[in-house]
Amino acid sequence: MPRAKFEEKQYETAANVEFAIGDAEVYASGQVAEALLAYDVALNTKNMAVWQLLGIAIPRGAILVPNFWSGMKHKPRAVDLPSRYVSLILQYKRPEYLTRATAAQWGFWKSRYYRIDLDTEQHLRLRRLETNLSGAAAVRYAAPAFHTREQLENHQVSITVLRNSNFASPSAIGSQHSIYSYKQGGNEGYSNREPHKIEGQSYESLIAASASVAIQETLIQHLGRVATGVLRLPERVATRILGLPGRLELFLVRGEVDHIRALYPGASKSKYNVHSAYNHLSAVPFGVARLICWSARETR
Repeated sequence: MPRAKFEEKQYETAANVEFAIGDAEVYASGQVAEALLAYDVALNTKNMAVWQLLGIAIPRGAILVPNFWSGMKHKPRAVDLPSRYVSLILQYKRPEYLTRATAAQWGFWKSRYYRIDLDTEQHLRLRRLETNLSGAAAVRYAAPAFHTREQLENHQVSITVLRNSNFASPSAIGSQHSIYSYKQGGNEGYSNREPHKIEGQSYESLIAASASVAIQETLIQHLGRVATGVLRLPERVATRILGLPGRLELFLVRGEVDHIRALYPGASKSKYNVHSAYNHLSAVPFGVARLICWSARETR
């Protein structure tokens, strides 16, 4: 069957570059370690466009450790794993491009489509990794929904490689299937010769679901509600959240330290720097974090 007219490594490089352009932290596995890791790259990204593409919410992230491969005969070494949080783990695949009515899944697709072969051992490792991560990070196969060198280069220039890629969950494919086919970019496809539908939640359905339960409120009301939630945390937890070591000594001359001490008297006794309280609610932008703390004062 005709393969894509470019190498898997070329597609992998183009995709990784596009992730990096979108401010992702990209950690390639390395050729030697890949056999045990079963993935090509681990990333950490908060780029909403990526998660909209995958049709899922942003995972909380995880630091990979060998025990995530528990149950396997051989585990990777800790030294071969990223030391920082990752939220997305990918195994890139180079697809076949099926153009004839005699192709095995033509009866289902009724048009040209793409297909990737799944390596048994690799697929087992990826499914085990996805299960053990329990949603802390997403694990996916990634394959292009294009097949010529010219298309690859055009997508590289227009930064649309990821938008024209298909992403599939190893666990959703299951243990009994050895191939996965798809027709276009996104997260919908079918596994094995007797098609089994694999479909993620679309971006539109996520938005619709969110809208059905959304609270209608102004920005200040929202910040006040977030601030109230912070204030209801146990003091030892809130002190840590509001007191992570930071960079903005500017607050010291503006008196904000007194505001934090007023909110949490115990913070001044902790070993954390209270002057940086505004700068860290799990990497919330500086201005938003400051507004949250201001709202907390108003709420109190």
